[in-house]
Amino acid sequence: MLWQRVFTALLLLPVVIGIVFFLPIGLFASVLGAVLLIGAWEWAALVGKPVRTSRILFTVLVAILMVVVQQVSPPYVFWPSLNWPAYDDVAWFHLNNVPLFVLSASVVFWLISPVLLWFYPTHAVWWRSSITLRWGYGLLQLIGVWVALISLRRVGGNIEPYTGAFLIMFVLLLVWAADVGGYVFGRWLGKRKMAPNISPGKTWVGFFGGVGLAMVVGYISKPLFDIQVQSNIGFIALLLLTVVISVVGDLMESVAKRESGLKDSGRLLPGHGGLLDRIDSLIAAAPIFALGTLLLEIR
Repeated sequence: MLWQRVFTALLLLPVVIGIVFFLPIGLFASVLGAVLLIGAWEWAALVGKPVRTSRILFTVLVAILMVVVQQVSPPYVFWPSLNWPAYDDVAWFHLNNVPLFVLSASVVFWLISPVLLWFYPTHAVWWRSSITLRWGYGLLQLIGVWVALISLRRVGGNIEPYTGAFLIMFVLLLVWAADVGGYVFGRWLGKRKMAPNISPGKTWVGFFGGVGLAMVVGYISKPLFDIQVQSNIGFIALLLLTVVISVVGDLMESVAKRESGLKDSGRLLPGHGGLLDRIDSLIAAAPIFALGTLLLEIR
């Protein structure tokens, strides 16, 4: 029910603000990782047999990869570096740029995801035939958003400690605005279905309404978040890409739920379903926004 969703969101908002703004970067990464492990537990049920052993194995694998990425990379405050490893340097295999590789791989995946959605259910034969592929997708999306949010959080470092926190809240605002706009415009005016084979409730009016609202909210709120940009055109393009891909993230999880025959990823949040049902758009949007922030030198 709508009132349950609103109540749950209002209840969680102070918790999210406290974690994003007031935890030191190391503890922030740990808490974020713990939250995403809940997502890993849910994902394992969506893409395979929902048996405890399989879910534990996948969740442990995600945790191990988080530890590996953290151990072979520089301290969190340097995540990620835009200086790619020099292959003529004998030290390039130290993998100091692992966060950047993970972030880039995640962005590439999300940029090609609209093609997968366009050809669904034709491409679903690959999805159904390989649990390795389904697990790999889950690993990439969970590790990708983990790296992305840590990378955003460390922007500004110790000199401007709240800059990164404001950037995270800003991308959350974009995702929420797109979600609300899509729901309102789609419910009031939507007729033509956007992806009837994936999510019958989504319409083209809802899509454009959500994207439009998020773009307006994002541009208007930029001064409120004290976001400094080098190029307004580049910033607007990044907003548009981030918002569009956030919708793609929602649809990609809908594919997983449709293929598994499940309505929700879980029952963790009253009125919302599982954790993945609430953060699927963020999982897709955060890597796009994080890499764009680095490339456009947004502060």
